[in-house]
Amino acid sequence: MITEAETNKIRDEVYRKIGRNILFIQGIEQKLKNLIAINGSRINSKSKTLDQRLADVSKKTMGNLAGEFYEVYFIDQNQKSQKGVEPIEPIYSFRLERNAFATHMRKSLASIVEERNMLVHHFLQKLDVSKKSWEEADNRLEQQHKGLVATHESLNEFSSWLREIMLKDPSDISNKVSDKAPEELS
Repeated sequence: MITEAETNKIRDEVYRKIGRNILFIQGIEQKLKNLIAINGSRINSKSKTLDQRLADVSKKTMGNLAGEFYEVYFIDQNQKSQKGVEPIEPIYSFRLERNAFATHMRKSLASIVEERNMLVHHFLQKLDVSKKSWEEADNRLEQQHKGLVATHESLNEFSSWLREIMLKDPSDISNKVSDKAPEELS
């Protein structure tokens, strides 16, 4: 017979993992906000500052951020041939061809949005008071955390790669971009 103390111990561990995973998701969300805000940075001081762009992006939902990250950083073959209006002022902007890394990130971020919504909105519905239910929840949260860690690491690698590119001599950027393309990061 399972004691109430044993069930409480598992329940407390589930609560701890819920908090850990929610905080991890918030870290991923903040990284997305930062990456989106820095792309398209204007050199001209009349444009929005980074703080203003961060304030704008801070109001977006996780689902919107995931989609915007993909659209901001990755361009498909059809878009490459289209000529748009040239910016009036110089900007820092990076758009990379959609490749395996882009597809991986799109799927990973979509999965995180689903996992976040399940955790925040539907998790309690799946629980009952049995030890088995708490154990299943514990296992699910552990698996969820592994996916969160993998996506967080991919975003960190992308961010590091992007930082390295931004610090390069602009006249030599096209050569530097191919040194370690994001496809190799996945």
